[in-house]
Amino acid sequence: MENIFNINMNVFVGSDVIVRRSYAEAIELLKNIVNINLIITVDKIGDVEVAKALHTWLGENKVETALIILTKDKGYELYGTVIDPELDIKDIIAICAKLLGISQKEMNRDIISEFYAIPTFYFSLLETCCCDIFRRSSGSGEPGDAVYFKVFDANKKLDKNEIEKLMKSNMKSLYVLTGMRKKFVNYFTEKIIKKMKEAQTEDKKFQSLEGAREVIAHQIQKYGITEDTVKIADTAVAETFKAISNISDFKNFIKFISTNASSYIFKHSQIATYISYHIIDHMEWGTSEQKQKLTFDTFFHHIVFTDDKLAKIHGQEELNHADLDKSEKDLILRHAVLAAEITQKYPRYPMGADIIIKQHHGTYNGIGFNQSPGTDLSPLTAVFMIAEEFSRILLDNQSITVEKIIEKLKVFFPKHHKFETAIETLKEKSLKI
Repeated sequence: MENIFNINMNVFVGSDVIVRRSYAEAIELLKNIVNINLIITVDKIGDVEVAKALHTWLGENKVETALIILTKDKGYELYGTVIDPELDIKDIIAICAKLLGISQKEMNRDIISEFYAIPTFYFSLLETCCCDIFRRSSGSGEPGDAVYFKVFDANKKLDKNEIEKLMKSNMKSLYVLTGMRKKFVNYFTEKIIKKMKEAQTEDKKFQSLEGAREVIAHQIQKYGITEDTVKIADTAVAETFKAISNISDFKNFIKFISTNASSYIFKHSQIATYISYHIIDHMEWGTSEQKQKLTFDTFFHHIVFTDDKLAKIHGQEELNHADLDKSEKDLILRHAVLAAEITQKYPRYPMGADIIIKQHHGTYNGIGFNQSPGTDLSPLTAVFMIAEEFSRILLDNQSITVEKIIEKLKVFFPKHHKFETAIETLKEKSLKI
């Protein structure tokens, strides 16, 4: 039912659906995203009066968002628009559309077309596609008068230059027939995994990993943790571990990753992964399992970010002066705890990985920045924090020397053997820029 509803809302109403499983999760989302136009909820979850609680929260926080309550109890009309959950899905969608200000004409047009939106950048990661690909035009300009044109044929080589042009023109989505959605998802997942595993050169390997990271961030933001997301992420983490483990020259690696990777978030995570491996290799207690855990952490610690500018903020003062809106600032403040919560929903995640992610800015609750990290953080968290700070300093100034980075790290981190011992390993001769 949930998947059917999501597809119909996207195709017929043009709305993205974000699913949350509890009242607490819903409130966390509402605190971080300001442009939510409609909330759909059941009346209760267990003993929790979810609908009443959401109505109260919206009122107290002066949030003008329509609330639909799926229940047979008419008493809930005090709190929102009541819909019988046994109503036909098309009728539910029609009520949603009306509350969102979408006309029946628009609904009818889209219902006839039955196209499903796919982010345009997904196609830049494929060589061919299993189904025809369409673009949407506004037609005459009248509401709901959209028309769809086929731009790429199924099973034919995709024109990467044309896809690049579409992306540069800010065309965020292309379309496939709704009936082909599942086939496309399976095909896309299979191809992305194959691309990561079979990349023959270093540049193709890291390009495939960067693309996978962008896909995972998008899918988690839109759908949460899904089976397909886990398949891609598992492969990405495993292939990252292999790729970073095979790097023998740090200087060449920095030059390579700076030249070949386009995303700051990806560059940052790859450099932090390498540095964490270097430190662990020089610790008496270091193991391969710890490297694998930190690979997972570097991959997921910024997973709620899809914009590089957010990941570049690294302190409260910097955040205060940043030209960002409230929702962006709130997301930065809470990104560690949100990423940790996502990790906790990930099947078979490395034990303790969520704690490292939550505390990677030195706060125990994962909110905000601590410019004076505590000395009772775990040794592995200390390694992660040092590796991440090293990466940040280097990306801010790529002409800096390792010696200068070490000086900055010594000022930033506590004078405690846990941090000092890890920082000392960075003096090792093989680590030169």
